[in-house]
Amino acid sequence: MSSIQDCIALLRIYTLRMKNHIVDFDAFTAFVRRYSEQHLHERSGLSAYLKDTGSVLTSQIEECMTGGRCAVSFKEGKISQIIFPEFFAFLLQREYAKIETKGDLPFPSEDNLGISVPSDILRVVNIKTDFVPELDEHDPDTSEVLRLVFPEGIRSMAVPSSMVNKPLARLAAGKIQHYLSSQRNAGYMMSKLRSISSGREQLLRDMVNNIIAGKRQPMESLFNPSDFSFRFWAHLANAIIQEYREKTDKLEIEHNYCQAAYLIGYYNVYYRGINQRERDAENALKGLETTLHKAPYVYSLNDIYGFKDGQGVPLTKKYSEDRLQAFLEEKTAPPGPTGLPEILRLRTADKREFYIAKEVVLPLTLKKVDDTGAEYRKRYISLWEKELREYQKTDLMKSDESFEEDVSRLLREEDPLLHCLLNHDLLYLCLQDNRPNEQIAREVERILDTAKKQLIPLRDLFNLSRKDLLSRARNSLPFWQSMTFFHNMMRFFKTMLGGGKRRRRASVPKQTGSAAKVLGNRTDPSRAGPSSSETGQGGPHEGRSAKARQAALQQTVARLKVEMIGADANVNQRLAELIERWNPLFDPVAKANLVEDVNAMIRDYVRKLRRGFLVRHPDVQRIRSLA
Repeated sequence: MSSIQDCIALLRIYTLRMKNHIVDFDAFTAFVRRYSEQHLHERSGLSAYLKDTGSVLTSQIEECMTGGRCAVSFKEGKISQIIFPEFFAFLLQREYAKIETKGDLPFPSEDNLGISVPSDILRVVNIKTDFVPELDEHDPDTSEVLRLVFPEGIRSMAVPSSMVNKPLARLAAGKIQHYLSSQRNAGYMMSKLRSISSGREQLLRDMVNNIIAGKRQPMESLFNPSDFSFRFWAHLANAIIQEYREKTDKLEIEHNYCQAAYLIGYYNVYYRGINQRERDAENALKGLETTLHKAPYVYSLNDIYGFKDGQGVPLTKKYSEDRLQAFLEEKTAPPGPTGLPEILRLRTADKREFYIAKEVVLPLTLKKVDDTGAEYRKRYISLWEKELREYQKTDLMKSDESFEEDVSRLLREEDPLLHCLLNHDLLYLCLQDNRPNEQIAREVERILDTAKKQLIPLRDLFNLSRKDLLSRARNSLPFWQSMTFFHNMMRFFKTMLGGGKRRRRASVPKQTGSAAKVLGNRTDPSRAGPSSSETGQGGPHEGRSAKARQAALQQTVARLKVEMIGADANVNQRLAELIERWNPLFDPVAKANLVEDVNAMIRDYVRKLRRGFLVRHPDVQRIRSLA
């Protein structure tokens, strides 16, 4: 069964034989029939052309047209001619193949081939301004033909786009080899290039001799340049161009030398740029990996996109997003079925992802456990002391089970990252993988219950003894209030006077001490002023109608706007300016998400305070405290 590739191959053979990209369909059909009969023993797929050759070719030509590989003209409803633009690329490839075996042949051009390439598949490329960008952007799968135009009267050359990169570079190097093969030329260039050797004449001599001998090392040094090889190729190409620049009537071979010198010079610049960008990207990724091992040790993907080098330049300017993703995928891939990757990607219960280096998991977890345990101790003691002063005794004070559930709730809601890190399998594998120091290993083993393959209870993990905390809360009470007789008596009178109602608190408030200070929580006794119930007085606007209070609040807000941003300032414009100051993200989507997260947090918090604004209006001092 023949295929479309068989048809393309036959078109290639026939057009090259006819030296024309436009062929008569009937003549081509006859050629295919004869060719199939002669070469059937070599390719069994040609047998399809032996029966009804015209119909088979018509079907395949139509398929080629759909793929843009050829075009046709019709006559009386039948295919009359086939236009095959790939003929020119195939023709040039054949000519360049001849140069590989015989280096003194000239680079092909439209003139010396006696062809005219149609403008729709020919593109003119100026060697000085367009060639290096072309190397970055060219598509090797197209059938385009490039006409390379040189300055100073040097003849142009034609090259298929599929060869414009390394194949053409190797052929240009072959022309340089042919040039240096002359003893006179080699000696002359050695004398011109001594200025770059800086005492390394043997290295220079070896480079020239290796080029003449056709060894691979000089060619590889063009694609992967060192400082010396880059200067060598640059000076050599420039010296050859300078030698023939003033000559107006150049020989054919001299045109070839100049063409090759220009090509080598720009290939040298192009691959030097690739090499430098690759080094910069590698160094930037090493810097990224180093940063992941530094405080605060845990980073989101947005944090990683925002990394900068020592000069404050974003690392994303030194590597592409695809390169970063490939790096993270490599570093987060486990080395085997039981091993841990170098960088762990953790997903918390609130569906946020963080990256953390494997080596810092254990010390970071233990540090967070110590800090969290100390914070919880202070909080429970403070809460229970307050409740004991009010003659309350909650379930948390009496039951280890209730206490454990409350500690678990706090951890899950307030620190999802630590909740994620406190995983038995994760900590066990890190302990086996990293071999930490004795102190860390001993502390990790303390919190692992290897028999049950789980962690010890959270109250033990955080060193929270319910009885000890309750005892310390009682010790903070006045002496008389801690005595059982007075305590029970005061509870009795408080119950009687309060109508038998007692207010109990079931758990620790869901806020950290630092959060209360930052947000200006009004329930924090260390920051809030006396309430209206404590002073016996209402706010300055209490007692007025709802409509009057709303109008008064609007007047207060208008005055605050003038006082804080000016009468003529636009609030939205001012907010946009502030966002640019505090939001460092470059990715517009990530930046917008961060702004929305912060605005949502502010809205949720202020929504709880808005009713109080009608009674007690906000002022500048309170707004600054909230900020």
